[in-house]
Amino acid sequence: MSNPFPLAKLITPALDGIVRAVSGRGNQTEGLAKADAAMNLILAFQPRDVIEMTLAGQTVLFNELLADGAHDALRGTVDGAKQRSHAILVSMGRLVQGHLDRLERRGNQPYRTAAAAPREAARPVAVKRPETVQCRRRSAADAA
Repeated sequence: MSNPFPLAKLITPALDGIVRAVSGRGNQTEGLAKADAAMNLILAFQPRDVIEMTLAGQTVLFNELLADGAHDALRGTVDGAKQRSHAILVSMGRLVQGHLDRLERRGNQPYRTAAAAPREAARPVAVKRPETVQCRRRSAADAA
């Protein structure tokens, strides 16, 4: 029995709002480029069903919100608002991590290029410590 809801037919309805939200700023050319980048990033998770597609899409969206909020918090928010935005950013970061954890628990295998060959373990190098200089206080007799 074939799936009546093939994933290819669900991509647009499932991700359209997220992609539009991420790409909504700037001119039309920038918007299209951001939309393509967001869609590619979401699909790089290689979602197998609508749940994974939603989690991947929300992860990309929240990552964009996190980056935008971090920019605001670091570049020009007043101190009181900055403290509140830090708390919100931490919560958002946890939300993104939760989505990634859920995807991992579901066995999601994002697209990966060939892994680089592991580097040979670096051997510890003996570092000669500089000699410590002993400072002693001058006594009244030394000062005279």
